[in-house]
Amino acid sequence: MFSDTEIRQLHLGIPSVRRNWLGLLDSAGLTCDQEPDYALGLYDACDRLVGCAALCGNIIKGVAIDEQARGTAAANKLITGVRDEGIRRGHDNLFIFTKPEYAATFGSLAFHQIASGPGVVLLESGRRALSSYCAYLSSLPRGKRNGVIVMNANPLTRGHLYLIEHAAAMVDALTIIPLAENEHNSFSYAERRGALLEATACMPNVTVAEGSPYCISASTFPSYFIKSVDERTDAHIGLDLNLFVNHIAPALGATVRFVGTEPTDRLTARYNELMAETLPAHGIEVKQVERLAGNDGIPFSASRVRGEMADGALGKALSVAADASMPLLLG
Repeated sequence: MFSDTEIRQLHLGIPSVRRNWLGLLDSAGLTCDQEPDYALGLYDACDRLVGCAALCGNIIKGVAIDEQARGTAAANKLITGVRDEGIRRGHDNLFIFTKPEYAATFGSLAFHQIASGPGVVLLESGRRALSSYCAYLSSLPRGKRNGVIVMNANPLTRGHLYLIEHAAAMVDALTIIPLAENEHNSFSYAERRGALLEATACMPNVTVAEGSPYCISASTFPSYFIKSVDERTDAHIGLDLNLFVNHIAPALGATVRFVGTEPTDRLTARYNELMAETLPAHGIEVKQVERLAGNDGIPFSASRVRGEMADGALGKALSVAADASMPLLLG
């Protein structure tokens, strides 16, 4: 059945091609949560779409292959085609967020698994990428009691600073990991990390690490940037926490992770809930610090600042932003 197949680029702007592609994804229990930059399809001798794979940035997504075609040379060629396109576009390390049943296929193509969650695995093509980042984290200052905060700081607010100050007072060494660059943020990675470095310059036991794709990124936790809570959310959270407990925390020697309480964002609240269930089983304490509120009783939040800026109320936005963020917001 699959001895006579053809691989073609999927031009998803053509309605019939898009319908067939979405139908194949649906049959595999997948959805289209991001428009691909590039997509390939595997067609059988009857011109039926029996496989597809897409590229979104440096992430291979939407991999759906007919059960009888899995592991065949044609299926491998399909995935190789998408991988090669990613390399051609300048991505030296590609990630695959996929179902466990596809792991062996990707493994045969030089991808290796770095994390797993309920019904999902994460693989990458860079053999030493994760180990290199963990080696870097291991080189950072540490003490007897080490803590970590993973934050977006998009932008940095008084609420973030309040969390950092309280966390720093409870540990010998605190490492802050800013989220890596991604298209969903209003402020660039350089701006966000720069604001954190400036704000913590007077805190001797605080280190602002380099960000990476391994902490709440579009690779490990795509739902974070979609801000929806659905059946995929727990899988994405589990994947991200699996990476943290098995790689990030050991590299830092971290025994406590700090988060702010989350009264409004359902997704972040769910993340904190599963974190509190997962991390203690791995010897990592979870400390939730009550969110700082303004004179109006509303907690400081980056989303509130972004909302005020989007509405054109820059003066009001500045009033709820941290002093350390003001140059960033004005610049």
